[in-house]
Amino acid sequence: SRRSGLIGTDGWVAPEALISDASVTCAVDVFSLGCIYYYVLTNGSHPFGDALKRQANIMQGEYSLKLLSTAGNLMAVSLIETMLRRDPSLRPISATLAVHPFFWSKERQLRFFMVTVPLVPIKPYYFMRYAIRSF
Repeated sequence: SRRSGLIGTDGWVAPEALISDASVTCAVDVFSLGCIYYYVLTNGSHPFGDALKRQANIMQGEYSLKLLSTAGNLMAVSLIETMLRRDPSLRPISATLAVHPFFWSKERQLRFFMVTVPLVPIKPYYFMRYAIRSF
């Protein structure tokens, strides 16, 4: 708590919360929520590794979303990558998170890609393959 000077749980707290001169904003909650999303979606894995190295990895910004990537959950990867950004000013606010395509229905994702893919370079076709496959 702010009163005790300790903010968050070791291994789940944003890096700026551990730096004494850093101002703490709601971005710390977005960071922690990104860790929780990954934990839930991977059935208990942490994006910053095992408990012994976790906080050091958080401070260094070293994480892996490999379990989601290999499972083809690209929307979740896209969402969580933004939530785990080391710079808190680059993390999305809650209103932005709420409209992320990860939370869209499969039908809405497919409609979006069918409309936008012809307008952009080749790389987004990878996402369209995902949307069609998961539909």
